[in-house]
Amino acid sequence: MQIVSKSGLSQISKSVTATPVCKKVITKAPPASKKVITGLDYGTKKAEEIFDNWCKELEDESDLDENDEESDQQTAARIDINLEAAVLPQNISQEAQQWLNNEDAEADRTIQQMLPIDHFTFEWECDPKIFSGQREAFTATPGPTFDMDQDTTPLTVFKNFFDNDLLDLIVTQTNKHSNILVDKVTKENSRLLKWKNTDRAEVVVFLAMLILQGLAPLNVEYDYWRENGYLTLKYFKLLMTFGRFVLIKRLLHFTDNETDLTGLTDSQRKLFKIWPVSDVLNKRFSSLYIPRQSIAIDESLLKWHGRLSFAQKIATKAAKTGIKSYELCESDTGYLWSFFIYAGKEVKAGPDMTDNEQTDITDDIIDLTDIENTTNNDRRTTDTQQMTASASSLPPPPQNATAQIVQNLAKPLLGKGYTLIMDNFYNSPLLARYLKSQKTDCFGTLRVNREFVPEAIKGMAKTEMRVGEVVQTFSRDLSIMLWRDTNIVSMISTFHGGNVSGKEKYGKYKYKPEVVCDYNLAMGGVDKKDQLLSAHPIERARNQAWYKKVFRRLLNVTIHNSYVIFKTQHPTITSRAFRQRLAEEMIKAYRTPQIHNTLLVKPKVIIQYPGEQSRPILQGNHFIGQGVSKYKICAWCHQSRTKYICKQCDVSLCLENCFEEYHTKH
Repeated sequence: MQIVSKSGLSQISKSVTATPVCKKVITKAPPASKKVITGLDYGTKKAEEIFDNWCKELEDESDLDENDEESDQQTAARIDINLEAAVLPQNISQEAQQWLNNEDAEADRTIQQMLPIDHFTFEWECDPKIFSGQREAFTATPGPTFDMDQDTTPLTVFKNFFDNDLLDLIVTQTNKHSNILVDKVTKENSRLLKWKNTDRAEVVVFLAMLILQGLAPLNVEYDYWRENGYLTLKYFKLLMTFGRFVLIKRLLHFTDNETDLTGLTDSQRKLFKIWPVSDVLNKRFSSLYIPRQSIAIDESLLKWHGRLSFAQKIATKAAKTGIKSYELCESDTGYLWSFFIYAGKEVKAGPDMTDNEQTDITDDIIDLTDIENTTNNDRRTTDTQQMTASASSLPPPPQNATAQIVQNLAKPLLGKGYTLIMDNFYNSPLLARYLKSQKTDCFGTLRVNREFVPEAIKGMAKTEMRVGEVVQTFSRDLSIMLWRDTNIVSMISTFHGGNVSGKEKYGKYKYKPEVVCDYNLAMGGVDKKDQLLSAHPIERARNQAWYKKVFRRLLNVTIHNSYVIFKTQHPTITSRAFRQRLAEEMIKAYRTPQIHNTLLVKPKVIIQYPGEQSRPILQGNHFIGQGVSKYKICAWCHQSRTKYICKQCDVSLCLENCFEEYHTKH
């Protein structure tokens, strides 16, 4: 192989093959440069001159002497370079490396079944002129698929996802599940004995309270109902008592436990409790909105530290350990367009098999935290499976191979000119060629040990490149690039050539390949969605059942997707303002008029009576009454026991001093 400098650098030869398949160029700007170059083509005369100047200054500043072996070692030690190829870290375990190789091979076999035989030939050359990749024309019309105008409210958008049918499903299954549990109660003082069947209006108010809790997070849930002085949230107790809220939260259910699960796979059985809700929302996410041209596929992790057979570890995610889902999001807004929840390897449950006879899929879970991503030290988990939406009431079986994940998530969007951004867990030359054949562009990071990557690229080490240098190779429809930054960054693209972009940081311009800049801007679709959700957490840290926490995450995602759609007509509204308006509209639309009237702040008015002095009308209904239960501790002095209460505040108070001080001093 011959690596040729674009601007007159000394040629570095390495006898690997007689045909040059890649070339080296410089993208590092001199420190004094104040000029930004964007979209600069290597083939122009202007680019040649600029690269010549850059290389000349780098040669003057560098101590690298290609003919002096001792100088190479000193330079490598000075800049702390690891003498290894950009394939996999040396400290990775053999088990993890073997798993990665098997997964890559399986993904390539999956793609080979989709492509004709002539697509398996990759002729890599160093000449960029053979690369004819152009970005596909975008033919879709992004935006909501239903009619909207300036008068559309947040509740109207939200009800397109959570319609009456889905709410009635939750109500029906919750009441059925609750009645079964109540019949099994043996303790006389059990809270379950207070259960009364819920309805659609109460469930909507319950969801609205979850949204309000996300706007004002408290560590202890009872604090929303507690009298905390200036921190008191006085309207929560008017919407629903704490006891009723806890009952609904505990008994919330989404599926019929009496459904026959014979013949389902192990993964289907594990997701059965949340499947009716996730299936409906997954279909509506993709049917109610058309994303923009740039879309991204990545994993998301819902924090869960309880015992769960399909819990996963992703060290680079904020949750670290939890329930993993594969998601396709819009890069600009983080709109979740399609997803599926990972539930472990597929294990067929035959009609005569018991739970103990089935294969355990959690005995050997590999933690791939030692696998470095060449751009951001990304780390991946061990298993990848696919579960796509189905019209049936039961989840379809998952399918292996990362290529199949991409195929199933993005299949409805193929052929419309979309640009798919992925990391090195998914990308491969064969997958990129398949997507390009479907009129879909893709780019992102690449593990250079993938099949069909030229050997010259696989063997490239850090010591063979200086900071800012680029090694590229081209085929007719793909380009692969190695860029030396702190580490070697490997990229693949179907339309990026040898263009350079610049970015100002701390008063200096740093030049990078255009594909790297585009990747940094567009890859964070899933992470952006997770970041926006974490600002208003509906999912509390502790939940007794994993599927109820998944439901809260789905509710939070639904609100975010509704916000993205609503923002198309109201671009200035913030996510917090949207959530507040949505919760208020849900409460006003579904609560009883009596509660609505008590929430209204009534101003003090003076009524003039003929022949009488003016007298004030009290604000609210702060009158003395008797509680229906036994004597309780006074909410103000916390010493005496009293049977009197304030009708408006619904708290026990002593008649002498405490009643007055409670309403005037706190």
